[in-house]
Order: sequence, then C-alpha cells, then structure tokens
Amino acid sequence: MKLKSSTDYAIRIVCYLATHNGVISTTELSKQLYIASTYIHEVAKKLKDANIIVACEGVKGGYTLAKRAEDISLKEIVSCEEELDKKYQKDLEYQLSAGTLSSEEEDEVANILGLNDTDDLRVVTFRLLPKNKSGRFTSEQLRQTEIVEKELLRNLPKKYTTSNTNQIIYIYKKDEQISNLQFRLGIEELQKNVQNNLDKRNADIDFLVGIGKDVKGYPALKESFSDSKTALKYIHVIRKIIGDEDKSVVDCSKLGFFRTFVKISDKEELLSYVPESLQKLYEFDKQKNGELVDTLECFLNNKQSLKQTSNKLFVHYRTVSYRLEKIKEISSMDFDNPTEILAVRNGLIIYRLIETM
Repeated sequence: MKLKSSTDYAIRIVCYLATHNGVISTTELSKQLYIASTYIHEVAKKLKDANIIVACEGVKGGYTLAKRAEDISLKEIVSCEEELDKKYQKDLEYQLSAGTLSSEEEDEVANILGLNDTDDLRVVTFRLLPKNKSGRFTSEQLRQTEIVEKELLRNLPKKYTTSNTNQIIYIYKKDEQISNLQFRLGIEELQKNVQNNLDKRNADIDFLVGIGKDVKGYPALKESFSDSKTALKYIHVIRKIIGDEDKSVVDCSKLGFFRTFVKISDKEELLSYVPESLQKLYEFDKQKNGELVDTLECFLNNKQSLKQTSNKLFVHYRTVSYRLEKIKEISSMDFDNPTEILAVRNGLIIYRLIETM
C-alpha cells in the first residue's frame, strides 16, 4: 500500500517523538525530518485531535506523545490521518479561496488540489438564508442545509467543494469544452432545482448563488471569492434594480458599474455620480412621499413599455403615462437620449446602494 505524504509525515513525527525525550519543537521536527514547518503544524493538529500527541505552548513549546509509545499502533496513526485528512483539506481549500495562506502554503494546497498558476478559475459561493424575520435558522432548517449540501455534492466535484453551516464554496476549473454562458446556465439550473426541492419540503429558505470573476491561477482565487461574496451581499439591491425579486444567481462579472460603486463608502462621493435630473426627482418623492422614482425604475427595467410597467406596478397604464409626464416635467429627462438614460440608470443603482448604508 502506498501511503499519502501526510500519512507518511504523521508516522515519522510519532516515531521521532517516541525516540526522543522531552518536548520537541516544530523547528527541530522540520529540520530533522525534512518536512516543511507548515505541514508539521497541520499534521500535528490532526494527531493532537486524535489524542496521539500533546501540544505544549510557550517559548520552549512543541510536541510530545500523549501516551506510551507501545500503546500507539500504526493502524491508529493511519486511521486518524485518513479520517481527518478530508476535513483539513477542506479547511485548507477554504483558506486558499479566502487568501489567508502564505505563498508557500498556497503552493502546497494547490498541489494537493491539482491546481496550477496557469489555470482559469473562478469561485462560486452558494448560500442558504432563512426567510423568517429573525434571520436565524430553526433546527429543522439546519437539517435542510445538510440535505442541500448532499444535493450539491452529487452535482459538483467533491475535490473542489467545501462547506460550513449555510455556505458552500466551489472552485470551478474552466473546462475548454464549456463556454462561460453554458457554465452560468448550468449553475442557474442547479440553483433552480435545489430551490424547488426546498420549496417542496416547505423549508422556508432562500438558496442564493454568487459567481466570482474569472481569474488566472490559484494565487488570484481570493479576488474571485471576494467578488462572489459581493454578489451575495448586494443581491437584494440587485433584485430591486433589475425588477426581479426572484433573482437568485448573480454573476459579478456582469455587474459593470455596480462593482465600482460598491467600493465607495462615502455617500457624498456616491451622490456626485447621480445626474441632476434624477436628484430633482428623488427630492420631489421625498417631500411628497411619491412613487415617481419607483415608476421610473420599473419603466426602464421593462424596456420603456407602458403596458409592462403598468402590469408590474398593478396600476392602469394611464396612471403610468401620467407619472411619466410628471417625471419629464420635474426633471426635464429625455427618454430618447441613451447617454442620459445610462447616467440615470447608474444613479438609480447608487440610490439603492445608499439605502443599504
């Protein structure tokens, strides 16, 4: 039987501790056994959790056996390593995506996962959120998150998928046979199926998906992961902007100006990007408790169609027509000017972002 590197390291560490008295430091183990110190820490943590060794804190800290050497079997070491290996690999996979590893650690984890610095990669973050007002999971809903995790693992490569409570993170390694559009449609179909199953089980849970941008090589995974989290953070704002309350999959690479605006934390700076025509309209609504901004947003989201806008707002089309005339009167807005309408749409995005601050 061929042992994995981590199992080999575990055996060598235990053997070294068995043949040397006292507390042995990480530095000594690394030097004598020719094992990188980062791996010493990871393997030792597994052995400690299995009650095979003890970690001693302090300046003269290190490791020693937790029991007599003759009471430790080879099977026990191998079993502990195999049992815990998957868990720690998943932890390391998350840290690789989050960018919390050193350069040396990144290389080691990427090697385990079979990732290269020339691969085209992106991170997809799946998140489950309770629909109840408290925002907290019930015990039954927590059980549902476990069911969803199993559903996803049937559809995604386990090697590149890690999870914790209500979040599943998937590192997608680009397949040349699949276009970006096909990939996104596949994710949307997966989301739809999982959400339908949750609804059938009356789980009262939203299943949301944030897709990060494409990056080159594993060192840039943290950028894609950050993008995927941004998509999820503002998904309710995005739903409002596009007029689709059921929107559940957001590809951050498709957000355009939105990605720039979310990086600005100063409200006054954000407002400087709002065209004067929209500012006038916003102030009118604020004073009169009106609905002109919402009507404008719906009108633009529905290709400037009176019929579609009236259907969405559940009002007569003449009401929409009247409101649009009022909008023109207050703001002098020109719906036939594509440059102005682009600026107005960006301004609407900014107002929605400000509402979340």
